[in-house]
Amino acid sequence: MLDSIEHLQEEQKKAHEEIREKGDKLAYVSNQKSEFLANMSHELRTPLNSIIGFSELLEQKIHGDLNEKQERYLKNIIISSKFLLSLINDILDLSKVEAGKIELVPEMLSVPKVIEETIILIKEKASNHNIHIRKEFDPDMEYLWADKQRFKQIFFNLLSNSIKFSKPEGGSITIISKKEGDMARFSISDTGIGIKKENMHKLFKETGRDPWW
Repeated sequence: MLDSIEHLQEEQKKAHEEIREKGDKLAYVSNQKSEFLANMSHELRTPLNSIIGFSELLEQKIHGDLNEKQERYLKNIIISSKFLLSLINDILDLSKVEAGKIELVPEMLSVPKVIEETIILIKEKASNHNIHIRKEFDPDMEYLWADKQRFKQIFFNLLSNSIKFSKPEGGSITIISKKEGDMARFSISDTGIGIKKENMHKLFKETGRDPWW
């Protein structure tokens, strides 16, 4: 009986030591991640801020006029750079994501304008894949109270996926906005390869494996 108790105590001691060792490893990994993000913060933000700053100087036409095409390209550079900077800020702030403390910053935004700004980010890529983007905006829903950055990020992710999994010959993407009472409905459909029926249950679940669609 005494031997059994001593054996049990020894097993419990080993289990506690294993738990402590795993805890130490997790703490080390977490510290390494924080240090990495802190270093990358400067490395990624600095060149992006330079791109934005010099682009805005060009936009002011201090050193000469721009033709219509140059102004359009410059506007696309500024919009894309600012969007990328916002995404980097979100990625680098993983501590808030892990703690579930991401804060929304709602504002009154123009639905057509925000969607057009998002399309600019992927328009060239869509053209290279021979994909036509169609828009069906509800005229009764000009404005929306929402977090602009999150709104654009969702649309950007969906549009990027539609392009990524398009058919070799190209196709189309359709963006629809519709007002339903005091709510809004948005949908993005495409003519891509789609998702197999047997894989539908895997949607919105985290996975480290290759895409299953």
